[in-house]
Amino acid sequence: MAGRRRFGTVEKRGDRPGYYVRFYWRGRRYKRAGGDKKRDAERRLANVLTFHDRGWSLEETLSEVFGEVYGPRLTFRAAVDEYLTYAKGRKKKSTFDRDVLRLRRTCKASWTKKPLAEIHSRDIQRWITGLQKPGLAPSTLNRYRAIASAVFKWAMLEGYADENPVKRVEAFSESGREKKIYLTAKEARALVESAEPEFQSVLMTALHTGARKGEILSLRWRDVDFDRKEVVVQAAYSKTKRLRVIPLSDELQVELRAVRETRRTLKVDGSDPIFASSDGSFLGAGKVRGMMRRALKACRTIPDHKKVEVTFHVLRHTFASLAAQNGVTIFELQKILGHKTPAMTSRYSHFYPEAARAAVNRLGKILARKDDKKRQRRSGS
Repeated sequence: MAGRRRFGTVEKRGDRPGYYVRFYWRGRRYKRAGGDKKRDAERRLANVLTFHDRGWSLEETLSEVFGEVYGPRLTFRAAVDEYLTYAKGRKKKSTFDRDVLRLRRTCKASWTKKPLAEIHSRDIQRWITGLQKPGLAPSTLNRYRAIASAVFKWAMLEGYADENPVKRVEAFSESGREKKIYLTAKEARALVESAEPEFQSVLMTALHTGARKGEILSLRWRDVDFDRKEVVVQAAYSKTKRLRVIPLSDELQVELRAVRETRRTLKVDGSDPIFASSDGSFLGAGKVRGMMRRALKACRTIPDHKKVEVTFHVLRHTFASLAAQNGVTIFELQKILGHKTPAMTSRYSHFYPEAARAAVNRLGKILARKDDKKRQRRSGS
């Protein structure tokens, strides 16, 4: 009995009646529907253990116990569970969770019932075209295309498919991405002032660092160096998987010190989250969305037609646009934002002319000769 418990378990399904069978096979964890009755699930688990001990392959066992079809008859839907098991440890939790949702929606399409070998690019094209709705960004459609492609790539790696039909489906154009929504300095200040007190420090961190939401919510006190006036975005929580050091403005430093003073106890190793819920755990993305929505609703400075387009990520664009307008070079901005290439940062290049003109004027004053200064005074410039 102890051996069976170590091998797998039977668990009641939380969302609807029935039971799950969970088991390990060569170090990897699997979950399958065990049936409506507990004894049926226990019987299936026992059979899985028996076939495992007899040296059966995983495909043979799943086919015999759960009726799943593998090899050339493996369907897209059946492949999804195996793909997610493969991908879980290879992706950030937030990315993995989004992939699960997209694949769940994808599996509602009729073509996902077909064996992988029989799925044609036209099936994918019709499905993608059917997803198009007013207001749905091309980038969102491309994410669905990408996750379907990832399943086929995994299937090819495992020998379940010979080709990836998604490759023959053209991605949607995302041109025009350089036209980003951003807030003016006045609007940004008003948004912070309209927010709930516990959310104001989160907004200030976004506006003063340009960091992404996930990067901000993952910050711990050990990531902040008040002496050097720096905050570190750890590689594990960065979208590019690279460690990034961002300068702290004086205003943000004061704000974070004030937040720290409100905490009764802090761990010696600094592992406490900077932005925490009432129970001390990391502040969740869902709660942040709610606070952002309420802050926008309360803000009277941002026009209503603009509010509908403002998301938390807009604060990153706001930081970039204001930094560019105030003399931060494209190379400095690339480093702060954590972009892989200058091309990504160049979306804010339309803000540089005024900053560049001011810099040239400052240089001109430094290099000006006495005669030049006299001529400027005479011309009134």
